[in-house]
Amino acid sequence: NLPAEYLAHNRDVLKPLVCACGARRFSVIAGATYDCGDNLAELPEPLWDDAYGSFASQAKCSACGKLHEIVEAETA
Repeated sequence: NLPAEYLAHNRDVLKPLVCACGARRFSVIAGATYDCGDNLAELPEPLWDDAYGSFASQAKCSACGKLHEIVEAETA
């Protein structure tokens, strides 16, 4: 269930990615860190969403290898 204005507010972000070399194929990697230390297994599952500290993802061009940052954000 997306908010009513979601597409309008995110139009630029939702455009297809095109590398400077013209390629449109990428490998994507995403990572998340937790602020709860090394014991995520001890944290009750309903609290997992609140334990994120940051999230980041990059796309690597399949043609030339250039990295493109997709998002890097710290959570509150």
